[in-house]
Amino acid sequence: MTKEEYQKRINELKRQKEALDAQIRQVRKEFGDSLLRELGEQGITPGTKVSVKTKAWRGDEIDIETYFFGVSLEWGEMKYVFRKIKKDGSMSQVSQYIGGPIISIHKI
Repeated sequence: MTKEEYQKRINELKRQKEALDAQIRQVRKEFGDSLLRELGEQGITPGTKVSVKTKAWRGDEIDIETYFFGVSLEWGEMKYVFRKIKKDGSMSQVSQYIGGPIISIHKI
């Protein structure tokens, strides 16, 4: 192969990668939208106080009360975003990402 042929092949692969990246972004958006829709059907929208059951990395089940805030793409994975509850019961502006798998989310 000549230098030009190699460069042409590289450029074609870059175009394919850009197209695949766009498809991945679209699928992730659809997934996030479906998570929001599913929770919305239960009356859980951003700002709703919820009870969350999750599993810690050690395998323990943990129950917490928090505020649901949305979904986000973090480190290549879709994560649920929550706001911490202050001691007075109000919502803080600090987001927390639950590290383990979510078992259940229920409106309080």
